[in-house]
Amino acid sequence: MFKRSPALVLELCKAGVIRPGKGGIAVDTAIIAAEPNLRSFVIGEWASLIQAAGAEAVAGIAPQGAAYAALLAEKIGVPFAVIECSGEPCTVYGKVRGRRVALVNDTSENEPHILNGMKALTSSGARVVLVSVIIDADSATLKRSLRTHYAPLVRASDIAAICSSAFGG
Repeated sequence: MFKRSPALVLELCKAGVIRPGKGGIAVDTAIIAAEPNLRSFVIGEWASLIQAAGAEAVAGIAPQGAAYAALLAEKIGVPFAVIECSGEPCTVYGKVRGRRVALVNDTSENEPHILNGMKALTSSGARVVLVSVIIDADSATLKRSLRTHYAPLVRASDIAAICSSAFGG
């Protein structure tokens, strides 16, 4: 069972990836890509989660999810695929047929792309064993819509509980 890392949540808050915003929290995952130590920490935690799910490949939704999928696949030594959702249906680029695949994205904010990406993977012959994002902004509808394990690295409730000191509260 994967246990979320309070240290990761706090580091994301301190780095400004997660910060107070109008009506809730604001998220900027580009900061992760720009900070090598933070990126390494996130990829390490995420890779552990993906390995625990038994994934044989990692697929990411373009553009951000695909970049993270490439880093994760390299870290754990498995193939990766890119999912392009600019049209209907989404298109999968990469060899996923017959593989157990983890689908990743940076946040849960674009639920339709995540759901359509999962459909595209399934249509391509993959078995999606995990859907994961770095930050879940309280996507109860996404979790209910998925027919597989959903495991974000950070949940909205983690942010409120852990980051109040980083937010000055």
